[in-house]
Amino acid sequence: MRLAIFTGIILTSCYTGLTPALAADPTGDWRVADGVANVRVAQCNGGMWGAVSWEKQPGGRDENNPDVSKKNRPT
Repeated sequence: MRLAIFTGIILTSCYTGLTPALAADPTGDWRVADGVANVRVAQCNGGMWGAVSWEKQPGGRDENNPDVSKKNRPT
């Protein structure tokens, strides 16, 4: 009987949202989907930023930047 009550309490708390939700920490190094680069994500002054930390083929250019003046800068 105790097991049934305990199980009921656990299941009820799981389905009613009484357990805290844990958010994943986005900081760290992340590999892009096609595996050609890693992006380092960090917190900076209350915001998040990312920068290329590794490239499979070094020497890439920021050719997809919408700002034309920045398309030739290295990644």
